[in-house]
Amino acid sequence: MAFDDSPVWVNIMTEDLFRSGHAVSPTTAKALLDAGYVVNAKRSSGRVFGDEEFEAVGATPVPTGSWVNAPKDHIIVGLKELLESDAPLHHSHVQFGHCYKYQENWDRYLSRFARGGGTLYNIEFLTDNSGRRVSAFGYYAGYAGAAVALLAWAHQVAQPTTPLPSISTPPSATALEAAVNASLTSALLHNDNKHPRVLIMGALGRCGTGAIDFCIAAGIPTSNLLKWDMAETAAGGPFPEIAAADIFINCVYLLNSREVKSVLDRRDEEGVWVRAEKVFRDKVGELPASMVGEQDEGHQSEV
Repeated sequence: MAFDDSPVWVNIMTEDLFRSGHAVSPTTAKALLDAGYVVNAKRSSGRVFGDEEFEAVGATPVPTGSWVNAPKDHIIVGLKELLESDAPLHHSHVQFGHCYKYQENWDRYLSRFARGGGTLYNIEFLTDNSGRRVSAFGYYAGYAGAAVALLAWAHQVAQPTTPLPSISTPPSATALEAAVNASLTSALLHNDNKHPRVLIMGALGRCGTGAIDFCIAAGIPTSNLLKWDMAETAAGGPFPEIAAADIFINCVYLLNSREVKSVLDRRDEEGVWVRAEKVFRDKVGELPASMVGEQDEGHQSEV
């Protein structure tokens, strides 16, 4: 596939119903058009960028779901993996595939490319010659993850018997910070005016930096932030400090079940595992198989 002369079909996957994000902004679409690419933008009422913003820079609007019938030399640019299907994939897809760490149905997903002759350019594993990722969203993953964690803590403190309702997508980062700050302020009235103690593992990386920045923006005192990285974890776990913190934000990649257990001791009946399992079962149901028992070395626990 030649990226320099192939049409680019800009698309947030139709089946990806849970996200309003978009892999290509109108600004990037214009840069592609200026470079000579053909850009087709899927119509969507649920993403952060409006259809008119893509049309304003010259992208061609196309119906939702029409990418499946695009010529095979088109490049399908998405954000997250498609929902489950056995339909072969014939195009070159640029997206987060979520299939190289033995996630559920990873083999079924990859087989669609093999059977259809398509190619997956997995954003998570696209690197330059030095091995550094060329497209990383870790900062905002940490930023958004911290926001959800703080909202969950505030809700549990203020309304411990009521499940956390669905979280709507804010119009901006400023609005998100204000909403979380308001929730925290309300929760402090039920917590002796004490802010939560937040332990961030992997604090020096992109994801950890985003988590720290959001916590500070939302009003968490820096003295309540426990910023852990390689120096703090060099001795190996498990780490009782995790269970002692009010909020634990993990920003490191734990490769397999052995590494997960080195951080969290499941044998500790008062530890975070028992509490996490209870909350999961109460709110969701039975634990996924990957969270129960042993896994083969090299398989990631989906925690």
